[in-house]
Amino acid sequence: MDTAQLKLFLDLARIKNFTRAARNNYLTQPAVSRRIQQLESELGVRLFERSRRRVLLSENGRIFLPYARDILSRLDEAREEMRESESKPIGRLKVAASPSIGLYVLPSYLKRFIRLYPKIDLHVEYDLPDRIYASIAAGDLDLGVVAYPVSKPEVASIPFVTDTIVLICAPTHPLARRSSVHLKDLLGHKFVLLPERLPTGKAIRQALRRLGVQLDTQMEYDNFELIKRTVEMGLGLSMVPRQVAELEVKNKKLRTLKIMDFTFERPLAIIFRKGRIISSSMHALLSILNPVEADKLKGAGGKAERPTNTVPRR
Repeated sequence: MDTAQLKLFLDLARIKNFTRAARNNYLTQPAVSRRIQQLESELGVRLFERSRRRVLLSENGRIFLPYARDILSRLDEAREEMRESESKPIGRLKVAASPSIGLYVLPSYLKRFIRLYPKIDLHVEYDLPDRIYASIAAGDLDLGVVAYPVSKPEVASIPFVTDTIVLICAPTHPLARRSSVHLKDLLGHKFVLLPERLPTGKAIRQALRRLGVQLDTQMEYDNFELIKRTVEMGLGLSMVPRQVAELEVKNKKLRTLKIMDFTFERPLAIIFRKGRIISSSMHALLSILNPVEADKLKGAGGKAERPTNTVPRR
Protein backbone atom coordinates (compact mmCIF):
# COMPACT_ATOMS: atom_id res chain seq x y z
CA MET A 1 0.00 0.00 0.00
CA ASP A 2 1.36 3.42 -0.91
CA THR A 3 0.11 6.99 -0.98
CA ALA A 4 -0.45 6.91 -4.75
CA GLN A 5 -2.86 3.97 -4.34
CA LEU A 6 -4.72 5.74 -1.53
CA LYS A 7 -5.05 8.95 -3.54
CA LEU A 8 -6.31 6.97 -6.52
CA PHE A 9 -8.83 5.19 -4.29
CA LEU A 10 -10.15 8.51 -2.98
CA ASP A 11 -10.35 10.02 -6.47
CA LEU A 12 -12.22 7.00 -7.84
CA ALA A 13 -14.60 7.03 -4.86
CA ARG A 14 -15.35 10.70 -5.56
CA ILE A 15 -15.50 10.62 -9.39
CA LYS A 16 -17.05 7.12 -9.71
CA ASN A 17 -15.52 6.67 -13.18
CA PHE A 18 -12.30 4.85 -14.12
CA THR A 19 -11.67 6.90 -17.29
CA ARG A 20 -11.95 10.28 -15.57
CA ALA A 21 -9.97 9.08 -12.56
CA ALA A 22 -7.21 7.93 -14.92
CA ARG A 23 -7.20 11.31 -16.69
CA ASN A 24 -6.98 13.23 -13.40
CA ASN A 25 -3.96 11.16 -12.30
CA TYR A 26 -2.23 11.10 -15.69
CA LEU A 27 -2.58 7.33 -15.98
CA THR A 28 -4.16 4.91 -18.40
CA GLN A 29 -7.43 3.25 -17.42
CA PRO A 30 -5.79 -0.22 -17.23
CA ALA A 31 -3.15 1.23 -14.90
CA VAL A 32 -5.86 2.60 -12.59
CA SER A 33 -7.66 -0.75 -12.59
CA ARG A 34 -4.44 -2.58 -11.83
CA ARG A 35 -3.54 -0.33 -8.87
CA ILE A 36 -7.02 -0.58 -7.37
CA GLN A 37 -6.89 -4.36 -7.72
CA GLN A 38 -3.50 -4.39 -5.95
CA LEU A 39 -4.97 -2.37 -3.09
CA GLU A 40 -7.98 -4.69 -2.84
CA SER A 41 -5.69 -7.70 -2.88
CA GLU A 42 -3.57 -6.27 -0.05
CA LEU A 43 -6.64 -5.50 2.06
CA GLY A 44 -8.32 -8.80 1.16
CA VAL A 45 -11.67 -7.17 0.27
CA ARG A 46 -13.44 -5.59 -2.69
CA LEU A 47 -13.55 -1.82 -2.38
CA PHE A 48 -15.78 -1.05 -5.38
CA GLU A 49 -18.86 -2.43 -7.08
CA ARG A 50 -18.25 -2.07 -10.80
CA SER A 51 -20.85 -1.56 -13.57
CA ARG A 52 -20.67 -0.32 -17.15
CA ARG A 53 -21.80 3.20 -16.31
CA ARG A 54 -20.16 3.93 -12.97
CA VAL A 55 -18.20 2.60 -10.05
CA LEU A 56 -19.61 2.65 -6.51
CA LEU A 57 -17.99 1.98 -3.18
CA SER A 58 -18.73 -1.42 -1.68
CA GLU A 59 -19.63 -1.76 1.99
CA ASN A 60 -15.97 -2.44 2.76
CA GLY A 61 -14.99 0.53 0.60
CA ARG A 62 -17.20 2.82 2.68
CA ILE A 63 -15.56 1.49 5.86
CA PHE A 64 -12.07 2.04 4.44
CA LEU A 65 -12.82 5.53 3.06
CA PRO A 66 -12.31 7.58 6.31
CA TYR A 67 -9.14 5.64 7.11
CA ALA A 68 -7.64 6.44 3.70
CA ARG A 69 -8.51 10.11 4.15
CA ASP A 70 -6.96 10.12 7.63
CA ILE A 71 -3.74 8.45 6.45
CA LEU A 72 -3.19 11.00 3.69
CA SER A 73 -4.15 13.86 5.97
CA ARG A 74 -1.66 12.75 8.65
CA LEU A 75 1.05 12.43 6.03
CA ASP A 76 0.36 16.00 4.90
CA GLU A 77 0.59 17.14 8.52
CA ALA A 78 3.89 15.28 8.93
CA ARG A 79 5.32 16.91 5.80
CA GLU A 80 4.27 20.33 7.08
CA GLU A 81 5.87 19.63 10.46
CA MET A 82 9.10 18.61 8.73
CA ARG A 83 9.11 21.80 6.65
CA GLU A 84 8.47 23.86 9.77
CA SER A 85 11.22 22.09 11.71
CA GLU A 86 13.68 23.02 8.97
CA SER A 87 12.73 26.70 9.08
CA LYS A 88 12.02 26.82 12.85
CA PRO A 89 13.68 23.95 14.71
CA ILE A 90 11.63 21.97 17.21
CA GLY A 91 12.37 19.11 19.58
CA ARG A 92 14.25 18.60 22.84
CA LEU A 93 17.75 19.85 23.59
CA LYS A 94 19.78 18.75 26.63
CA VAL A 95 22.70 20.95 27.61
CA ALA A 96 25.07 20.86 30.59
CA ALA A 97 27.59 23.44 31.73
CA SER A 98 30.08 23.89 34.51
CA PRO A 99 28.35 25.88 37.30
CA SER A 100 30.30 29.12 36.79
CA ILE A 101 29.66 29.06 33.04
CA GLY A 102 25.99 28.20 33.48
CA LEU A 103 25.42 30.93 36.07
CA TYR A 104 27.49 33.80 34.68
CA VAL A 105 28.21 33.26 30.97
CA LEU A 106 25.35 31.36 29.35
CA PRO A 107 22.21 33.22 30.57
CA SER A 108 22.29 36.00 27.95
CA TYR A 109 22.82 33.46 25.15
CA LEU A 110 20.05 31.19 26.44
CA LYS A 111 17.65 34.11 26.79
CA ARG A 112 18.11 34.88 23.10
CA PHE A 113 17.80 31.20 22.17
CA ILE A 114 14.49 30.83 24.04
CA ARG A 115 13.13 33.96 22.37
CA LEU A 116 14.11 32.81 18.86
CA TYR A 117 13.18 29.13 19.24
CA PRO A 118 10.18 28.83 21.59
CA LYS A 119 9.25 25.38 20.22
CA ILE A 120 12.50 23.78 21.35
CA ASP A 121 12.23 22.14 24.77
CA LEU A 122 15.51 23.27 26.34
CA HIS A 123 16.81 21.44 29.40
CA VAL A 124 19.92 22.91 31.08
CA GLU A 125 21.80 21.40 34.02
CA TYR A 126 24.99 22.26 35.90
CA ASP A 127 27.61 19.61 36.57
CA LEU A 128 31.31 18.97 37.05
CA PRO A 129 33.44 18.81 33.88
CA ASP A 130 34.33 15.09 34.16
CA ARG A 131 30.67 14.14 34.40
CA ILE A 132 29.76 16.39 31.46
CA TYR A 133 32.39 14.68 29.28
CA ALA A 134 31.11 11.25 30.34
CA SER A 135 27.48 12.17 29.60
CA ILE A 136 28.41 13.58 26.19
CA ALA A 137 30.35 10.42 25.29
CA ALA A 138 27.42 8.24 26.43
CA GLY A 139 24.95 10.22 24.33
CA ASP A 140 22.98 11.41 27.38
CA LEU A 141 23.61 15.08 26.54
CA ASP A 142 23.45 16.98 23.26
CA LEU A 143 25.90 19.76 24.13
CA GLY A 144 28.21 20.68 26.98
CA VAL A 145 30.03 23.92 27.82
CA VAL A 146 33.29 23.61 29.77
CA ALA A 147 36.49 25.47 30.55
CA TYR A 148 39.85 24.23 29.30
CA PRO A 149 38.67 21.60 26.76
CA VAL A 150 40.66 18.38 26.93
CA SER A 151 41.18 15.68 24.33
CA LYS A 152 38.75 12.76 24.59
CA PRO A 153 38.43 9.99 21.96
CA GLU A 154 34.64 10.29 21.65
CA VAL A 155 34.25 14.04 22.16
CA ALA A 156 34.61 16.93 19.70
CA SER A 157 34.69 20.61 20.56
CA ILE A 158 34.50 24.10 19.11
CA PRO A 159 35.65 27.35 20.76
CA PHE A 160 33.10 29.42 22.65
CA VAL A 161 34.46 32.54 24.40
CA THR A 162 37.44 33.49 26.53
CA ASP A 163 37.13 34.67 30.14
CA THR A 164 39.62 37.17 31.58
CA ILE A 165 40.70 36.30 35.11
CA VAL A 166 40.76 39.30 37.47
CA LEU A 167 41.89 39.93 41.03
CA ILE A 168 39.06 40.78 43.45
CA CYS A 169 39.08 42.21 46.96
CA ALA A 170 36.67 43.77 49.46
CA PRO A 171 36.31 47.59 49.36
CA THR A 172 37.82 47.64 52.86
CA HIS A 173 40.94 45.66 51.91
CA PRO A 174 44.28 47.58 52.08
CA LEU A 175 44.81 47.02 48.33
CA ALA A 176 41.35 48.39 47.42
CA ARG A 177 42.71 51.94 47.30
CA ARG A 178 44.85 50.99 44.32
CA SER A 179 43.75 50.56 40.71
CA SER A 180 46.51 48.11 39.84
CA VAL A 181 49.11 45.89 41.52
CA HIS A 182 52.11 43.75 40.66
CA LEU A 183 52.50 40.09 41.58
CA LYS A 184 55.02 40.95 44.31
CA ASP A 185 52.33 43.08 45.97
CA LEU A 186 50.21 39.95 46.52
CA LEU A 187 52.81 38.19 48.63
CA GLY A 188 51.82 38.06 52.28
CA HIS A 189 48.10 38.42 51.55
CA LYS A 190 45.67 35.57 52.15
CA PHE A 191 43.82 34.04 49.18
CA VAL A 192 40.53 32.20 48.70
CA LEU A 193 40.69 30.05 45.55
CA LEU A 194 39.09 27.18 43.69
CA PRO A 195 40.67 23.81 44.59
CA GLU A 196 43.36 22.50 42.26
CA ARG A 197 41.20 19.50 41.30
CA LEU A 198 39.01 21.87 39.24
CA PRO A 199 40.38 22.98 35.82
CA THR A 200 40.32 26.72 36.56
CA GLY A 201 41.90 26.32 40.00
CA LYS A 202 44.63 24.14 38.54
CA ALA A 203 45.32 26.48 35.61
CA ILE A 204 45.69 29.58 37.81
CA ARG A 205 48.17 27.84 40.13
CA GLN A 206 50.19 26.41 37.23
CA ALA A 207 50.46 29.81 35.59
CA LEU A 208 51.65 31.44 38.81
CA ARG A 209 54.15 28.65 39.55
CA ARG A 210 55.74 29.17 36.14
CA LEU A 211 56.32 32.78 37.23
CA GLY A 212 57.76 31.62 40.56
CA VAL A 213 54.79 32.90 42.59
CA GLN A 214 53.29 30.88 45.43
CA LEU A 215 50.11 32.40 46.88
CA ASP A 216 49.11 31.97 50.52
CA THR A 217 45.89 30.00 49.99
CA GLN A 218 43.98 30.02 53.27
CA MET A 219 40.64 28.68 52.04
CA GLU A 220 39.33 26.72 49.07
CA TYR A 221 35.74 26.52 47.83
CA ASP A 222 34.48 24.64 44.80
CA ASN A 223 32.11 27.42 43.68
CA PHE A 224 32.53 31.11 43.01
CA GLU A 225 29.54 32.24 45.08
CA LEU A 226 31.20 31.11 48.32
CA ILE A 227 34.49 32.59 47.19
CA LYS A 228 32.86 35.98 46.53
CA ARG A 229 31.04 36.03 49.85
CA THR A 230 34.27 35.22 51.69
CA VAL A 231 36.16 37.96 49.86
CA GLU A 232 33.33 40.43 50.57
CA MET A 233 33.83 39.79 54.29
CA GLY A 234 37.47 40.84 53.96
CA LEU A 235 38.85 37.37 54.60
CA GLY A 236 41.15 37.29 51.59
CA LEU A 237 41.78 38.04 47.91
CA SER A 238 40.80 35.86 44.98
CA MET A 239 41.17 35.44 41.23
CA VAL A 240 37.94 34.86 39.33
CA PRO A 241 36.61 35.29 35.76
CA ARG A 242 35.58 38.92 35.20
CA GLN A 243 31.93 38.04 34.50
CA VAL A 244 31.66 36.20 37.82
CA ALA A 245 32.19 39.42 39.79
CA GLU A 246 30.38 41.93 37.54
CA LEU A 247 27.27 42.31 39.73
CA GLU A 248 29.19 42.68 42.99
CA VAL A 249 31.55 45.25 41.42
CA LYS A 250 28.55 47.20 40.09
CA ASN A 251 26.97 47.15 43.57
CA LYS A 252 30.31 48.18 45.12
CA LYS A 253 30.55 45.00 47.21
CA LEU A 254 33.81 44.03 45.52
CA ARG A 255 36.62 45.74 43.67
CA THR A 256 38.65 44.42 40.76
CA LEU A 257 42.35 45.21 40.40
CA LYS A 258 44.53 44.91 37.33
CA ILE A 259 47.68 42.84 37.81
CA MET A 260 50.25 44.67 35.68
CA ASP A 261 52.66 41.77 35.21
CA PHE A 262 50.14 38.93 34.90
CA THR A 263 47.48 38.41 32.23
CA PHE A 264 45.46 35.25 32.40
CA GLU A 265 42.53 34.04 30.29
CA ARG A 266 40.24 31.05 30.62
CA PRO A 267 39.16 29.43 27.31
CA LEU A 268 35.62 28.03 27.16
CA ALA A 269 34.45 25.45 24.63
CA ILE A 270 31.30 23.73 23.42
CA ILE A 271 31.57 19.95 23.36
CA PHE A 272 29.48 17.22 21.70
CA ARG A 273 29.82 13.55 20.81
CA LYS A 274 32.10 12.95 17.85
CA GLY A 275 30.40 11.42 14.82
CA ARG A 276 26.83 12.28 15.85
CA ILE A 277 24.41 14.03 13.53
CA ILE A 278 23.95 17.69 14.48
CA SER A 279 20.19 18.05 14.92
CA SER A 280 18.34 21.22 13.94
CA SER A 281 17.87 22.12 17.62
CA MET A 282 21.60 21.64 18.30
CA HIS A 283 22.49 23.76 15.28
CA ALA A 284 20.09 26.47 16.47
CA LEU A 285 21.95 26.85 19.77
CA LEU A 286 25.39 26.48 18.17
CA SER A 287 24.50 29.28 15.73
CA ILE A 288 24.02 31.57 18.74
CA LEU A 289 27.07 30.40 20.71
CA ASN A 290 29.47 30.32 17.73
CA PRO A 291 27.87 31.19 14.35
CA VAL A 292 31.04 30.62 12.31
CA GLU A 293 31.69 27.10 13.61
CA ALA A 294 27.97 26.25 13.40
CA ASP A 295 28.00 27.09 9.68
CA LYS A 296 31.09 24.90 9.19
CA LEU A 297 29.31 21.96 10.82
CA LYS A 298 26.25 22.52 8.66
CA GLY A 299 28.44 22.72 5.57
CA ALA A 300 30.03 19.40 6.54
CA GLY A 301 26.65 17.69 6.31
CA GLY A 302 25.75 18.28 9.93
CA LYS A 303 28.04 15.55 11.22
CA ALA A 304 30.38 16.15 14.15
CA GLU A 305 33.71 14.74 13.00
CA ARG A 306 35.93 17.50 14.27
CA PRO A 307 38.51 16.44 16.91
CA THR A 308 38.60 18.13 20.28
CA ASN A 309 40.39 21.48 20.21
CA THR A 310 42.76 21.55 23.12
CA VAL A 311 44.06 24.84 24.47
CA PRO A 312 47.36 24.84 26.33
CA ARG A 313 46.93 25.55 30.02
CA ARG A 314 48.64 28.78 30.81
